[in-house]
Amino acid sequence: MVQVRIACDKTRWSGRWVVTLGLLVVMGLAAGCGGRQGAEQAAETAAGQPESLPPAAFTSVMGLVMPPEEAKAANAQNIRAQFQAIKQLGIDVAGQSFSDRSTPADWQAYLDAAEAEGLGVLPVFFDAPPAWDGNTWDLGVNGEFLAAMKDHPALYAIFIIDEPFHREKHRGVTTAALRQLYDQVKSIAPNVPVAVQFSREITDAEQENDRRHAFKSGLCDICIISALEFRNYGLGNRLDEDTLVENQSVSRMVISREAPQAQIWTTAQVFGAARTTSSGGSGSSYFMPSAEQLQQMVDLLLSAEVQSHGRLSGIVWQQWAHLAAGQLTLADSPFETLRGVVRATNESLRP
Repeated sequence: MVQVRIACDKTRWSGRWVVTLGLLVVMGLAAGCGGRQGAEQAAETAAGQPESLPPAAFTSVMGLVMPPEEAKAANAQNIRAQFQAIKQLGIDVAGQSFSDRSTPADWQAYLDAAEAEGLGVLPVFFDAPPAWDGNTWDLGVNGEFLAAMKDHPALYAIFIIDEPFHREKHRGVTTAALRQLYDQVKSIAPNVPVAVQFSREITDAEQENDRRHAFKSGLCDICIISALEFRNYGLGNRLDEDTLVENQSVSRMVISREAPQAQIWTTAQVFGAARTTSSGGSGSSYFMPSAEQLQQMVDLLLSAEVQSHGRLSGIVWQQWAHLAAGQLTLADSPFETLRGVVRATNESLRP
């Protein structure tokens, strides 16, 4: 049994879901991406920073287990049923978006149910993210959640913000502002790891030499890179392999260089629209992959080429719950072969 220890010697989840993969931090960067100099910089950065999360651990997360409005204390029986279903796929952590109208009783019931099922919880408030006014952050319900739940044994981490440098979602947020958010969360819950999800922001800032939005240390303990590349861009339903590999490679290289103590996670898309369109309107460009396409994505994410830039320590399978009409997700009965890929991948990452 391996125990995961996070700052201040606080033991969190231990046992079946912790999988040894080897050294998390990849110091030798590929040619053209830092080489020996990048490795030396990463070593210097690591020497001056405490470890927030342990190396050599792998975690499988099911994203969005239930619609936010259903994650309520009154729905405890269904919560347990969903947990039991995802456990059959080898899931370790339940990712859950809570409504901004949810209560401490709802959070307590959800985390208690997860603890009873041997699962961790990665909570997020997608409809009520922290708000930046140009000088300070208002954590809102996120702060209330942390204050109430920070010591619950099922709390794996807090997913505090999605796409922080997105110009429309979070206007004016810079690297300095994001570090301020991280520090503010830690002031409330110092032992709770902070997760932040990025799309192409890390890659774009690196390639454009954008210092105001450059990834640096002290932004996240768990740094998640989106892999939502099953899209119809006018060429039919296909995996955008080139975009996936480029974004994963550059993002992982930068995270490893700047924050070698952080864990690198990725999402893996297991949702889509029943009808896709490349031009918006009533459809969506996201499509549900076949089992063969999902396996192709997994193989790329875990390939030696991409892993050489930064080794993964977690996958968020996105997603289980239906959040929109006409949406297809991993929970739907026709997708047993897709669930088989998820199950087999999780099994392959265990000793």
